[in-house]
Amino acid sequence: MDEQEKLEKAVDAFAEKMKKRLFQKMDEGFTGWDNLKREYDVAVKMTLKAQDVAQESSDNPHKDLVDIANFAMMLDRDPDAPYLRFGKP
Repeated sequence: MDEQEKLEKAVDAFAEKMKKRLFQKMDEGFTGWDNLKREYDVAVKMTLKAQDVAQESSDNPHKDLVDIANFAMMLDRDPDAPYLRFGKP
């Protein structure tokens, strides 16, 4: 297996984990992932989960990494979001 095939396999496996977690949250009644008015809240949640993982205080770092990736997907939908400007006017 070459490098590209290994990367594709890893990304596909992780994407399946992301989908599974999104559908789990949907079944639990969570909605609004595509509400652009909630982007700031999503960014805060993503940052807090990343801090937990980095500080080794997460109860389930693998689940949290999937959550972080899902939050990133939600935020990536709006390239003009103010928090993505990183100091740009």
